[in-house]
Amino acid sequence: MLFNAKNISISKYLISHGFSPKRERPGESWFSSPLRNGDKNPSFKVDESKNLWYDFGSGTGGSIIDLAMAFHGYSFIQAVTHLEGQDPSGFSFTAKQSGKTGMELLEVSPIKSGSLVNYLTLERKINMDIARLFLGEARYRTNGNVYNAISFRNDLGGYELRNPIFKGAISPKYYSTLPGQTDGINLFEGFMDFLSALTIYQTTGLKFTTIVLNSVSNVSKLRDLSAYQTINLFLDNDQAGQKTSETILDRYP
Repeated sequence: MLFNAKNISISKYLISHGFSPKRERPGESWFSSPLRNGDKNPSFKVDESKNLWYDFGSGTGGSIIDLAMAFHGYSFIQAVTHLEGQDPSGFSFTAKQSGKTGMELLEVSPIKSGSLVNYLTLERKINMDIARLFLGEARYRTNGNVYNAISFRNDLGGYELRNPIFKGAISPKYYSTLPGQTDGINLFEGFMDFLSALTIYQTTGLKFTTIVLNSVSNVSKLRDLSAYQTINLFLDNDQAGQKTSETILDRYP
């Protein structure tokens, strides 16, 4: 079933949901993003040969399963169940049509949901008193359904969203700046990394200004950091984190 799901055409899936390609080139199609409202210049690319997508506006991408998770707010299992049994050569189920696409933020309030508190404290081991200083609880709507998630605001008013079964964002996708002394700066990849550091150090704030990238793709959007005497990198020990470290070290030796 997983194999069949991954072979469903992403372009045909989007067309079945009312999205038509705005531009087509050999081996690729470009759509207005189904994950963000107001994408006037098509920035959602589908690689037809690999059947993969990438949304340049949010810096996210992946397979048809990742798309179903982001578009509908599904967990992995829910997305596979949603897609299973479809004909990979010609998407055939009847999709719900909606005038609105992507995710719509309804409200942000202090965290009160027991499941979100348990997620932060039991699964992520984050100190709740610290978490409440930086996070809220967002209610958002996608595909006609309303969900709640932990929310972390960025500098342009977008939000990173997390709950036990979902990881996503409400555009615009951007980094988040937290105030501190201006002679140094801390760079974190994600807000969970930042909150983990505060929990480990048993503090409610770090000495230097802090930037949470919210995605390593946002490193290209960073303002000039040359004025800072110290740059501390708290990035993942994986290929993306190492490449980002190399980029920053090359730029600010």
